[in-house]
Amino acid sequence: MITEHVYELLEQETWEDKIKECCQTENPDDPKGCDCCYDTWLEELKGVKTRYSEAEEQAKLLAAELAFVSDRRNKLKSWYDELTKADELARQLCDQIEVFIDQIGKVSSNTRLAVKAIKILYCMIRDFYMQIDLIKVRYDYLINCIRCLNEPALAPGTGVVKCLEEFGKKLDVVIATRDELIKMVMTAIYQAYRIRKK
Repeated sequence: MITEHVYELLEQETWEDKIKECCQTENPDDPKGCDCCYDTWLEELKGVKTRYSEAEEQAKLLAAELAFVSDRRNKLKSWYDELTKADELARQLCDQIEVFIDQIGKVSSNTRLAVKAIKILYCMIRDFYMQIDLIKVRYDYLINCIRCLNEPALAPGTGVVKCLEEFGKKLDVVIATRDELIKMVMTAIYQAYRIRKK
């Protein structure tokens, strides 16, 4: 049986053939060394490093973009917060202005009524002093008549004449108040008109 089978020798690969599988043909001008597999690994390492550098650069760009977007978002948020506060303050200010306008309306209404009342008061004072002037004219007429009569019973400082003289003094005091009182009334009217115009 042993003799029936003829054994053929297997073709064995030489070490050089294995190296040729692993290595590329060497350039004589640029020898890479004796370990061709190591050189191939170095080439792969260079490729991996290149891809890593590209990925790292892309990550840096994305990080920078994220920082920029975050900074912009923070600025917009702070602007929004400031605008919200400004809006709240504006509402409070508008409420205060509405109260102020309401008070101005009341003051204006009151000043209008005050002007009207002062005008009525002025008319009453004017009428009062016109009556006083008429009384003064009649008083002067009466005193002149008494002096013209030249009666000893109607001598100055005695009896009825003394009462008339006292009345005349009081009348002069009342007439003297007219100018000051009218000045005050006119000042009040002027002030009320100024308040109403504002």
